[in-house]
Amino acid sequence: MMAISAIKKLARSSFPGFLIVGLAGTCTNLLVFYVLVDHLKWGATRTAILAFAICVTQNYLLNHRFNFRDKVNDAISLDAYVRYVAVNLAGLVANLVVMNVLLFVFASHQPKVFSQFFGIGAGTILNYFGAKRIVFKAKPRAEGR
Repeated sequence: MMAISAIKKLARSSFPGFLIVGLAGTCTNLLVFYVLVDHLKWGATRTAILAFAICVTQNYLLNHRFNFRDKVNDAISLDAYVRYVAVNLAGLVANLVVMNVLLFVFASHQPKVFSQFFGIGAGTILNYFGAKRIVFKAKPRAEGR
């Protein structure tokens, strides 16, 4: 019974929207990675970092606008963006570790983009809780509003 209550609470939270934004970011990330690594033969780790930089900005803007707008009472800020990037750096580390382990184990047996896909998955939950608790936390409302 408690598990059903927890699932209902999660469904009403910002988590489903966070996953949708994350899916958009994942698609962008994988497209950039696939073109640059599997077709143009760029290095996987450097390209993963470049794809991260593009997607972390895209996801910050979308999460600010759609998923956490009830938590923030101000416009997009450099301070919040820097916190968002800092939180997502932990996800990037998880991504790079998983991706590089898979590249080592399955180096010649798959397109490299599959390793990046599983690497992205490794950081998703970590990124959500960091965004919710550190970046988009509720700000106190001014009295009289």
